[in-house]
Amino acid sequence: YHMILEYLDLFLFIDNLEHVIMNLTENMAFSQIFVRMLMLRLHNAPLGEIIVEAMKDFDSKDYTKQERKTFVAYHAKSKIFMKLLMSNTALTATSYYAKPLLGQMGEIIAYSNGANASFILMLPYRFYTFYELNAKSYFWTYVSQLPFVFVSGFGQSAADCLMVTLVYHVSGQMAILAMRIAQLDTETSDCSKQLRRLVRSHIRLLAMGQVIQDAFSATLLGHLIGATSLVCILGYQILVCLAIGER
Repeated sequence: YHMILEYLDLFLFIDNLEHVIMNLTENMAFSQIFVRMLMLRLHNAPLGEIIVEAMKDFDSKDYTKQERKTFVAYHAKSKIFMKLLMSNTALTATSYYAKPLLGQMGEIIAYSNGANASFILMLPYRFYTFYELNAKSYFWTYVSQLPFVFVSGFGQSAADCLMVTLVYHVSGQMAILAMRIAQLDTETSDCSKQLRRLVRSHIRLLAMGQVIQDAFSATLLGHLIGATSLVCILGYQILVCLAIGER
């Protein structure tokens, strides 16, 4: 619903270049989030199967001491990534939502105290509104857009965290598999049995990797297109500011 309102705002003000640029700056980022959420929904079943399959690898009895260290090291990297991503996403989403208020905090406080002060009724997102904003409607409209902070934050971080976690898990299992192949004793009688077990493990990991690739390839493509477009738009804005003498 909110995305429709933002695209509607873009369509209605298509003749205003400055408005279009500002809308696209926000719109491209939200479109990437929408693609992430859509891909998670479309690939919900296969990703669920991959998660169930990955949970089978969390039995310490199946690993030697060195293999456990390798396993933990890979998951520690994914954990660090998730912490950094969640912190950055939370900070970005909340600061973006509060930006219109923080920039006019002095005027808002003065107005609430009854002083003769004016402030711009600026909403955090460029969602089209079908009514004229006043002090009362502005407050409720601003509050009504609060849930989108969580939608955008979790929509972006959920897909990225899941992808990175699964990729690191498969990479860790591949590293362990390589260690087992290197330690394979070809002189023993059960060498062929061990080799078949290793081949089955390799096939299993390749299948998991293929599912991850199919699920997140469109997400990464959308991220590439969106990020490239944002860089172009921001570059255009910088050139315009330099051309008119703003610093």
